[in-house]
Amino acid sequence: MKRQKAGTPKARFDLRLPADLDTKVQKIATRAGTTRTAVLVAAVERFIYAEDTQAGVETIHERVAALTVGQDRMMWELLEVRAYLDTLAQTICGSQGKFDAFLAAVDKVKSELAEDAG
Repeated sequence: MKRQKAGTPKARFDLRLPADLDTKVQKIATRAGTTRTAVLVAAVERFIYAEDTQAGVETIHERVAALTVGQDRMMWELLEVRAYLDTLAQTICGSQGKFDAFLAAVDKVKSELAEDAG
């Protein structure tokens, strides 16, 4: 009997995911230009091999805490950027009417970008 190389699948199988997760995996695969299987294998490898040794973070609870701290820091930095941009836009627009028109245009473009991304 011929020996099979390690890491070579013996047979193909169909992994059924919840619809919303399947859609997200497909979007990631499409953006990355790869297959769903490659995305799932990479996710499992990252979860098992990389995440538990990265930066001394050992447990899921520590990972969540570290991510929360990072998310909070990023939120405060984004708020600061938003404050600078609002102040700059108000100064450039000069009047409240022009500034309101500017904000309306920003909302329109943001909605269009959200539709494209979604």
